[in-house]
Amino acid sequence: MLPCEQTNRIHVAFDDHRLVANAGLILPVTLVHHLSLGELVDRHVDLV
Repeated sequence: MLPCEQTNRIHVAFDDHRLVANAGLILPVTLVHHLSLGELVDRHVDLV
């Protein structure tokens, strides 16, 4: 465990140029939101 004075010094860096933020999920999630597919699934799918 890090000492309290060092916990805010963690640095994360992506050094691979092939990494994509959000793995390309922004467009599909936006489409699902605009089509209200989440509500449709909630109405018709029972996960119990």
